[in-house]
Amino acid sequence: MPLQTGKSKEAFSHNVEVEVAAGKPQKQAAAIAYSKEREAKDAEPEVELEEAIEAGKKEAEHQLKALAGMDVECADAHAQDAADPAQAATSPRLAFDRGGTMRTKDVDGRLHVKDCRISKANICPYLGHEIPDAEKLGLEPDRVYYLYRDAAALAAAAPTAERVPLMMRHVASTAASPQKETIIGCVSNVRWMPPYLVADLTVWDQAGIEAIESERQQELSPGYRYTPVMQSGAIEGERYDGRMAAPIIFNHVAIVDTGRTGPDVMVNDSLAAVAQTDGTVNTEI
Repeated sequence: MPLQTGKSKEAFSHNVEVEVAAGKPQKQAAAIAYSKEREAKDAEPEVELEEAIEAGKKEAEHQLKALAGMDVECADAHAQDAADPAQAATSPRLAFDRGGTMRTKDVDGRLHVKDCRISKANICPYLGHEIPDAEKLGLEPDRVYYLYRDAAALAAAAPTAERVPLMMRHVASTAASPQKETIIGCVSNVRWMPPYLVADLTVWDQAGIEAIESERQQELSPGYRYTPVMQSGAIEGERYDGRMAAPIIFNHVAIVDTGRTGPDVMVNDSLAAVAQTDGTVNTEI
């Protein structure tokens, strides 16, 4: 059965089922489905400026609703991000700004990258077995469920992401099992800039620096614990099967080729990118 190229949930689920039936491991099947979804997005024609402005306004309205009841500082930050929705809506995957780079190296060769988006309040697909307490919740292991990463819960999680390890691949890191061979740096200065968690990265391992500079691994993918609430709903017309509710607790952030959250959650390259602005550890790849 051929794969489908499309952005719909039906196309994604179809492609996962086809690849699993062909003998692919479930995670590999999901990665292939993400790739087909990305192809559909990349093939879309560029929107006109008026459409981009309208899209930005809708996103701003959605986030203001999601942030209702949160503190004034977060609301003010969102208002600043939404001040230029046209620029935000047309943000490219990689932006090179003549005004100055966000990457610097210190005298010992360590790479410092400011203002990277490490997570986002949005809806993403997950296989049932990836969701904490799946059996207890009665979830089908191979079915695709769409979970909303709740904006308020993600904002509240910012302190837990402070100083977590930056890693070359996804693996849970603890004091008893630190996974030293995969740690390439750390995350710091974590703050909520709706709809993103934004942080600074320090990369002290040459293999990690080369992976970022060569663009082999340029997207960011967090690993964290969360509480699933399997109650369906909708955000701006997009339906979800459940929410990632508080507490969300970060364990690490990994650099990956393609992350689940999307290409706007990546290792920053320029100032322009900033201006556009249970115990299971969930991994976002």
